[in-house]
Amino acid sequence: MKLLLALCWFSVCAFGWGREGHKLIASMAEARLSPKALEAVRELLGDGVRLADISTCADDFRSYARLRSKDDPAAVVPDHCLLSGDQIMAEFAESAGWHYVNIPIPADTDHRDAVLQKACASDCVTAQIHRFAAQLADKSQSPQKRAIALLYLTHLVADLHQPLHAVDRNRDEGGNLVFVLYNGRAIRLHSFWDTAVVLRLGTVEPKGNVDHGHKTPESWAWEGYDISRKIYKKIPTDTSEQKPFMLSGGYIHDAERIARERLFAGAVRLADVLNGALS
Repeated sequence: MKLLLALCWFSVCAFGWGREGHKLIASMAEARLSPKALEAVRELLGDGVRLADISTCADDFRSYARLRSKDDPAAVVPDHCLLSGDQIMAEFAESAGWHYVNIPIPADTDHRDAVLQKACASDCVTAQIHRFAAQLADKSQSPQKRAIALLYLTHLVADLHQPLHAVDRNRDEGGNLVFVLYNGRAIRLHSFWDTAVVLRLGTVEPKGNVDHGHKTPESWAWEGYDISRKIYKKIPTDTSEQKPFMLSGGYIHDAERIARERLFAGAVRLADVLNGALS
C-alpha cells in the first residue's frame, strides 16, 4: 500500500499524525473490518466515501473553528466532512483538547489510574474515544450523529497512537515547544513524529507486534507514555528554534521502527473498536 504523501509545513503541523499517517491508519483499519461493520460504514458515510476520506476531518474542524474565530476567509469546511461550518461552531469549536492527554513526565506509575484521572480532568482523547464508541454503537442515535462518531473515532484512535499525544514534559505541549534539527532545518519534535518520520517509511505497509493485552484507551495512553520516555531520553529540555537539538542517525532509525509499530497498532485497534461498535 502506498503512503499518501501530503505537504506539511513542519514548523506548524501539530495534528496527531499528519494527513498521510491518518489516511494510512484508516485504510489499513478498513481492510480489517468485518463484513457487517464494513456494510454499516458504507451506510453511514455513503457510497464511495472511505474511512481515509474522513480521517482528518476532526483536525479540519479544529482548524476551521480557529480560523473562523479570527474571521479569516481561509476558513473552509471540506465537502466530505459531513458538517456545515455553523454546525462545527455550535458543537465542535472547543474540541482541541480532545486529541491528546497530557500525562506528565515523570509520572507516578504506581498510581496510574489517579494520574490519568488528573490528566483528563477536562475532556481528553481517552474520554472522547469512550464517548464516540458508545455513540456509534447506539442505534437510537440519528445516522448523522453516528457518522460523526465514526469520523471522530477514526481520527482519535489514530491520534492516541502517536506517542507524543499522551505526554507532557515540562509543559512542552507534547513536544511542540521542543525544536530539533532535521534535514538542515529546525522543526518541532512533535512535527517530526507527526509527519517527517512517516514520510521516511516509503511505500511498505507498516507491520509490528500489537500488545493485545492493552484493550482500553487508557492502556494505549500509558503505552504511548512509556514509548515517549524513550523518545525524550536523549533530547535536552533547553532547545529553541535558534538552538535546535540535532537528531542522530540512530535516533531517526529507531523513530522509523517505532512509527511503523504505532501506525500498525493504531490500525488494528481502530478496526477492533469499529468492529465492536458496528457488529
